[in-house]
Amino acid sequence: MRSVKKELNDKLQELAEDLQPVKISVTLSGEEYAILQRLASKQGIKAADALRKAIVTEDFIKSQIRAGKKIMIKNTDSSIQEVIFF
Repeated sequence: MRSVKKELNDKLQELAEDLQPVKISVTLSGEEYAILQRLASKQGIKAADALRKAIVTEDFIKSQIRAGKKIMIKNTDSSIQEVIFF
């Protein structure tokens, strides 16, 4: 069984190899920018790479939900909680 992390990493690699880069400009709120910087810093990557990972992660989650799957979180007390996306 493939792990979700492996599946996401494979998707990132596939996108990096298959597509020609497209430069875009994005306006973020101060809070969104701080979150992006925090994500990048915690992973030791550039903000652009953190944004790419966020896009692929969002696409993966939405595709799993469209396929009828549920996204669950296992809490520290071992209880399971469904994550609802809008």
